[in-house]
Amino acid sequence: MNLMRSKLARAAAAFLAATCAALMATATASASPPPGLFGGTGSMVAPLTDSAAAALPNGQVLVVGGWSGSTATTVAQLFDPITGTFTATGSMTVPRACAVAVALPDGEVLVAGGLSMPHVGLSSAELYNPATGTFTPTGSMSVDRECAAGALLPNGDVLIAGGRSEVSDVLSSSEIYDPATGTFSWGPAMSIVRSHPYAASVPGGVLVGGGATVGGATATTELYDASSNSFRPAAPMGTPRQGAAAVTLPDGLVLVAGGVNAANAPQASAELYDPQSDTFSPTGSMLKPTVGAAAALLPGGLALIAGGSNDVSTPTDAAEVYASYPQARITGVALPSSSIGLTVTQKVSVTNWGALPLDVTGASVIGPQAGDFQVTADGCLGASVAFAASCQLTIAFTPTVSGLRTADLQLTDNEAVPAVATLSGTGVPLLMVPSVPLATPKLMVPLPPATPPSTGASPTTSASPSATTPVRFLKLVTCTKLARAAARHPRTSRCRTTLIPPPATLPSGRHVVATLSRGRHTYARGSWQGSELLLWAPKTLRAASYTLTVKAGGKQLHQPVRIG
Repeated sequence: MNLMRSKLARAAAAFLAATCAALMATATASASPPPGLFGGTGSMVAPLTDSAAAALPNGQVLVVGGWSGSTATTVAQLFDPITGTFTATGSMTVPRACAVAVALPDGEVLVAGGLSMPHVGLSSAELYNPATGTFTPTGSMSVDRECAAGALLPNGDVLIAGGRSEVSDVLSSSEIYDPATGTFSWGPAMSIVRSHPYAASVPGGVLVGGGATVGGATATTELYDASSNSFRPAAPMGTPRQGAAAVTLPDGLVLVAGGVNAANAPQASAELYDPQSDTFSPTGSMLKPTVGAAAALLPGGLALIAGGSNDVSTPTDAAEVYASYPQARITGVALPSSSIGLTVTQKVSVTNWGALPLDVTGASVIGPQAGDFQVTADGCLGASVAFAASCQLTIAFTPTVSGLRTADLQLTDNEAVPAVATLSGTGVPLLMVPSVPLATPKLMVPLPPATPPSTGASPTTSASPSATTPVRFLKLVTCTKLARAAARHPRTSRCRTTLIPPPATLPSGRHVVATLSRGRHTYARGSWQGSELLLWAPKTLRAASYTLTVKAGGKQLHQPVRIG
């Protein structure tokens, strides 16, 4: 299996190398490069239109049936992404054109419906076993159904919707196949009849769109909701499409390509559907206008579009591969809460869900509250991130005030639109001194000749000193992680006081603040409390050398301090 994955990775890399130059040329020529592009690959075993395709567990794609002229075929073939070639496999039990093919969770492929010859519809279905390369019959649908659309549901069942019936013409009905029992049952009806629609799996259900209605090709789409077993309207496409190819990409977007428009003209254009925003947007165009092609996902985030017709009537053996432009997804952006002035760090991952490599040249934090966040380590800088691979950034969060703090993390890269994600963290007030006398201060360093005030005095009730009040010491209060228990049982508090001599030139006043740090991490922060400059630390500090920083009047004073 690892050898197969390695070969598939090399195959994807070979295609990307061949197409990357063309994409970069497009990006250079346009201020808004397309989200993806198409490139050629090997030809099918024969010219066919209205075939069906499904991805296999080994990375290959099964392409079944189709019209060869006016004859439906039993031909089944495999596309190998390592070699870029098609080869024949076992034949279907009956000829099928305009059938549905859907990969099942167990690796088999359901092939259902279609036409065995002009005007002879099929309700039968069969299963392809990739281990043996053979087809065997399974249960039949309730009606003959040709040129329908099918996709996998979240529970492993298969939805087949729309199409035509030689008995009742264009259909709005749907059926659901249960692989466990090998049987079909009726599903809900769509809002309109659709012949030659497409279907693709999306979170929670299936997108069904396009096709021909009573008035011709339509741009409308609808979503099947598996939880409610019902259809609801979705956003329309940018152009009407009948006989389009569709495939769900690894990033969740749905590629819809080709088809004929309302004037029955084959289209080369393609669109991407975003299920999160329920919107369609244009992407790169196919090499040639195509209708009735088969589509399936390939390894490495690529998609295969095979066969069809370039002029409505003449089948083609040509195939194309779609490569999506780099698409960064940023995760891990919710940082832990931190006390005001104290720093926490967290790694943020950047994953590329585009087929082409993501080249990152920088990352920055922007927004009104950007000062609370900082990129302290950039493991993505200069990286070329392959499909489904990741790089990491380290983000430091130092809240300046309490409450929710947010800022935007923006990448500089080769995406069509560089990714932006919102960083968030919550600032919490510094740990307050328990309302009971503290333990006897333990002197960690010698004090200047002075008599400090009583440590039992409340630090929050005295007035702030004047600017001329001499400062004889700093008081560092640290508490263990039993602070929460101490809130319920104050006398069990494990807080202790350490007295630290201040810099000789330390001024006093209401706007004096101090921090105790080591390296890039701040461990304590404080300000004037009565006649003392108090620093609070949420946990006991280990014995080490620290830097005491005092800020006053726009100036900063630094002094080394040994704790322990």
